[in-house]
Amino acid sequence: MKKFIKCFLVLIFIVTFLYFGCKGDEVTSSGYSCNQECQDQNVGYGITYLFNSVWEQHLLNLTGNVDTNVNGPKGGSAHVTGYIEPYYPNTVNLTYDMLDCKDSDENFNLTFNGGLHITGCMSYDKQLTLSSVSEIAYTGTVGKKVNVPVNDTCQIYIDANQNGLSGTICGRSFSYYNYNK
Repeated sequence: MKKFIKCFLVLIFIVTFLYFGCKGDEVTSSGYSCNQECQDQNVGYGITYLFNSVWEQHLLNLTGNVDTNVNGPKGGSAHVTGYIEPYYPNTVNLTYDMLDCKDSDENFNLTFNGGLHITGCMSYDKQLTLSSVSEIAYTGTVGKKVNVPVNDTCQIYIDANQNGLSGTICGRSFSYYNYNK
């Protein structure tokens, strides 16, 4: 019986050691990295994702003149002003004045501060331009399974459509297509 208990305890120790000793390796051993281009792609994706999240949660059914305060998807807030065309294709001319406005998914976890001007069409063939009113501050992490820290304050300009994004972040050009995640 003592031999059984000793074997059982050794087995528990080995299983526990393997589980906790190797658990952290899965995330860091992916071989994936996130260079500056990757960071800019994910920041561009993140701010566009935030716009879409706020649109779907708070603005989707509004038309005409808009002047409202909304909660950020994961915290913070945005004061949204502008105009939403009441008829198809829902042309928009909006400004989001963001204060610690947060959003995240598997590619980013970001907080934004500053004004973002959005113009374009919200129909099925979505065509939008997102540009900073003044410099936008962003901080957080980006990169699928990498969590590279980012922190900057600069001008942002993005052309977005159903196929992807392109533009500049802090003067650096980027392109992000839906298959790039």
